[in-house]
Amino acid sequence: RERGIELATTQRDVCRPGEPIGERIERFHGAHGALQRACSALTDLTEADSSAWGDQSEPGHLHRLLEVSGRWRAHLGELDDWCYWQRMRREAVEAGLQKLVDAHEKEVLGPDLFRPALERTLYEAWLNAVTDSEEVLRRFNSTDQQRKIERFRDLDRRHIQLTRDHLFARLAAKLPRPGGEAVSNSEMGILQRQLRLQRRHMPVRKLMQKLPNLMPRLKPCVLMSPLSVAQYLDPDYPPFDLVLFDEASQIPVWDAVGAIARGSETVIVGDPKQLPPTNFFARLGDEDVDPDENDLEEVESILDECEASGVPSRRLLWHYRSRHESLIAFSNHHYYANRLHTFPSPHAEVSHLGVSLHHLPDAVYDRGKSCTNRIEAEAVVAELLHRLREAANGEDASIGVVTFSMAQQRLIEDLLDQARSEEPGIEPFFTGDTLEPVFIKNLENVQGDERDVMLFSVCYGPDSQGRISMNFGPLNREGGERRLNVAITRARRQVIVFSSLRAEQIDLSRSSRVGVCHLKTFLDYAARGPKAIAEATTLSEDADYESPFERAVGEALQQRGWRIDLQVGCSGYRIDLAVRDPESPGRYLLGIECDGAFYHSASTARDRDRLRQTVLENLGWRLHRVWSRDWWINPQREIERIERALNEAQRRTMNERSEDEPVRPAETSEVFASAPPDRSGSDIAAADPEEDTEPDGDEAAMAVQGGPETSFYEACTPSRPVKKPELFYEPRARSRVREMLLKIIRIEAPVAIDLATRRLMAHWQLSRQTSRVNRHVQMLLRELTLQQEIVVRDGFLWLADQDPDQYAAIRVPAPDDPTPRQPEELPPEEIANACLAVLRQQVSLPTEDLLREVARLFGFARLTERVQIALQRGIEVGLRRGDFHLQDDRAVLSR
Repeated sequence: RERGIELATTQRDVCRPGEPIGERIERFHGAHGALQRACSALTDLTEADSSAWGDQSEPGHLHRLLEVSGRWRAHLGELDDWCYWQRMRREAVEAGLQKLVDAHEKEVLGPDLFRPALERTLYEAWLNAVTDSEEVLRRFNSTDQQRKIERFRDLDRRHIQLTRDHLFARLAAKLPRPGGEAVSNSEMGILQRQLRLQRRHMPVRKLMQKLPNLMPRLKPCVLMSPLSVAQYLDPDYPPFDLVLFDEASQIPVWDAVGAIARGSETVIVGDPKQLPPTNFFARLGDEDVDPDENDLEEVESILDECEASGVPSRRLLWHYRSRHESLIAFSNHHYYANRLHTFPSPHAEVSHLGVSLHHLPDAVYDRGKSCTNRIEAEAVVAELLHRLREAANGEDASIGVVTFSMAQQRLIEDLLDQARSEEPGIEPFFTGDTLEPVFIKNLENVQGDERDVMLFSVCYGPDSQGRISMNFGPLNREGGERRLNVAITRARRQVIVFSSLRAEQIDLSRSSRVGVCHLKTFLDYAARGPKAIAEATTLSEDADYESPFERAVGEALQQRGWRIDLQVGCSGYRIDLAVRDPESPGRYLLGIECDGAFYHSASTARDRDRLRQTVLENLGWRLHRVWSRDWWINPQREIERIERALNEAQRRTMNERSEDEPVRPAETSEVFASAPPDRSGSDIAAADPEEDTEPDGDEAAMAVQGGPETSFYEACTPSRPVKKPELFYEPRARSRVREMLLKIIRIEAPVAIDLATRRLMAHWQLSRQTSRVNRHVQMLLRELTLQQEIVVRDGFLWLADQDPDQYAAIRVPAPDDPTPRQPEELPPEEIANACLAVLRQQVSLPTEDLLREVARLFGFARLTERVQIALQRGIEVGLRRGDFHLQDDRAVLSR
């Protein structure tokens, strides 16, 4: 630099043209100009950016220029591609994609990611613009949304219950008030006279005709068959507001017309894919035919007539009888065009649910003689007896048997009669002592029945010569497939098909009947599962994500080691993502629903946000919802929430596999005893049982000092059980049952509805808490509520003069109590009182220790999931009342 300054100032003479240095400067200037022109031409030819060889002012610029040009010369074959890239690069930069170009040149983004990256950028810009312009989207918060959904569910359930109560109250208000003797010629007087008579009663038809105003008040709904309508209702009887037909596919037109005429409006309910009405007639001369199965003729039903006449119709598409989709998948595919909305089971692979085949290769169909299959019948009876013995030992499952022929039905009945005479212990399962007794029916008369487990006896198969006739009784008739549809949709949990016949033995070239074709497919389905009907698979191997959102969630879970299945289900409604239980791969640990197509396809909020989830939870699913906006904003947080839900589901599943072990304190002083500190830090469920020792007197005194009122729980036990349990449902015994229920509530209130029901059952010597018992108790509770005797609050019964907000008692198990309360039977207010009592002694405790102490007060040695859930409800009550508050993870006494 100094030399340059000298040449430009004091030594300018040596720089003149002709001088050595001047000539060198001219050559340099000419060379520099040539270089610039060459670079410019090269830039134009290659459409490259001059930055390819760097800034001229940078050190080593010429060396870099030589290096770059040398590489170009050595790779002339790639020059065309390079020129193309430079042209595209310039266009991309001019289009505002400089960041995309930079990322590629820094080898951060490969060419295969250009389009996804650009699409994401565009979608992100579009999403942000739409979100900013739509207030609903801009202000969406998943926590608030979930709170609204929970509120809606609660209000919807309350609305339905209030509607029932309102209707009950309106109908009850119309009942004539008892008291005094009615005028003899009044409708009430006529009825009272008939009730007093021991014999020579007025015919029912005449009596109903004489009570046109009283009958609608006493019986606003009347259940009658079409024959009973014609027999008991005179044509002049005042018309009903509504006539409702059920199983209309089995009602002939001539039977229905008379009932339709008795109403102002008619609703006809039925399934055209199920059995039509039939007439029996004589058919002679047919060879190789069972007269039982063919002496019938199908006639038109009122449902067929209505469909043909164009009467407005509405299809009911939800199916939730089956506890496993495989029970309905076959019929949904073959008869309902996969339009039924069924719900997937949380059990992917389980032996006690679904459809299975029990093949009997040695069984023989006695064709042309008895038309039975004895070995198959014996196998069915053996399976039935095995299950009934298990039921006698506590297993609860109702069973039905369906045969494909009347002759086989009679044989199984005979074998079963013999077994019942030899084993009296199973007799109650065939009588009214059980809510759903065992039945044995054939294809013609099983419609309308349902049981947990159905045993099928196909009967037809190879004869003694190994020949197979293509005659399968009713299935060979026109519409025989409808009989098959009826039979295979009767089960809630399991179908076992007993057959000596395999699907491949049915030769469709010898029979063109649809029923025979479907029997072949059904046997294949029972043997191989949903693979037999590709359109009705529970888990499709080629299932794909419904949206990029679901793909992102699924792939994030897979990267964390979770095994997931996509689109779990057989029909239109499916679980988006289902995570398998690592400890039990045949079961799903968690179902993940994304707010995608299945969510917004629901026509009503009730379907979308309450009924679907209720049905799935009743099937055993644990569900977790991921909102797309939350995932977009913070996917890491959402995946962590999913993993917390998975860990919680694992913990609950493990707790369900173990049993709670409630214990009762030995003495009163143990009620408020505090356990010694757990030095090991282990959970109470793993604590040494020997640590549950009785405290000394000082400890006990300190524990109860200043606490709420404490006493033993007083159970209302029957001193003299009734001698006639069958009167429990009789109207004449209603007041007695109601008074007994009220007595239980007066002694035990606040008491859980389920516990009060069991006390009432013990008094009436009822062994099983069936749905009928629950319905009857609910009706009695409504009556007591209307009489202002009791108040129902959150599943607990309170006396009308009790104030839950002022309730201060704590009731602990008595030493001699054989049936102490279970966790869910503890009123939250009573749990809150126990929390307050513990904290009044301890002032402050870690929340887990508080739960442990309160659990011991109520007699639970282990802090299981059930116990924690129940106690948490009490803690929420205590927090709401202000008894105590939380600081970090500690409960602190407030007052």
